[in-house]
Amino acid sequence: MSRKDTHTLFYKLLRLHFGLALYSIGLTLGIQANIGLAPWEAFGIGVSYVTGLTYGTINVLTGLLILVVTVAMGERFGLGTILNAVLIGFGVDVLQYYHAVPLIENYWLGIIIMF
Repeated sequence: MSRKDTHTLFYKLLRLHFGLALYSIGLTLGIQANIGLAPWEAFGIGVSYVTGLTYGTINVLTGLLILVVTVAMGERFGLGTILNAVLIGFGVDVLQYYHAVPLIENYWLGIIIMF
C-alpha cells in the first residue's frame, strides 16, 4: 500500500469513526429526551429491560445477528458495516455509563433536545 493510499484510508476511517460517534450521541439524546422512541430504539430498550443487558449491548448483538443473516444470504459487507454494528452500541453504553446526557424530565426540554 502506498503512502497516499494509507493517508486516504486513515482519513476515511477517521470520518467513519466521527460519524459513528455522532450517531451514538444522537441515539443517546433521543433516548434521554424521554418523549418517545423510534421503533429500533424501542426494540433495543424493550429487550434491554427483559434481559437486563444494556441498550448498547443489545444493539451490538442485534447488529452482529443481522451480519450473520447477511452472510447467510450471500451478501457482502465491509469494515464500515462491522464497525457500525459494534461501535454505535458501545458509544451509547459509554455515554450512558458516564451520564453524559441526563434523563430529561421536562417534556418541552425533551422536544428541544430532540431538535
